[in-house]
Amino acid sequence: MSRRIFEDLSRNYQQALASSQAAGAGQLQQAGMLGGLGKQYGALGTTAQTQQLQDIQSLLGVGGMQQQFGQAQLEAQRQNLMAQQMEPYRRYSYGLEALAGLPFGGTTIQQQEVPTANPFLQALGGIGSLAYGLGQFA
Repeated sequence: MSRRIFEDLSRNYQQALASSQAAGAGQLQQAGMLGGLGKQYGALGTTAQTQQLQDIQSLLGVGGMQQQFGQAQLEAQRQNLMAQQMEPYRRYSYGLEALAGLPFGGTTIQQQEVPTANPFLQALGGIGSLAYGLGQFA
């Protein structure tokens, strides 16, 4: 009878040990899965950070193009203002030519300017670059 009790206790112990090991293996498997999920989550963070950096770079490019366009507009306004300021001198020069009996040619007063690029063509080029840059991100 004591032998029978001993065998029953031993069998119960073996079953409990097997259940415990199976549960431990399941927990280890779940921990491994959680580790894999952690790696994937970390990769998502890296991807999001890379995309944010690309967004910032594209915004910097767009801002630079806007600045170029604004500068081209200001340059066109400056040239128009210079032409308005030179108008009295042109009239004076024409009057001197008329008094000298020379309707065309003769004395002229002109301000020397350094030749500059056409601001409208620069602005158009900036808009084309902007469209190309935005097309790269689409």
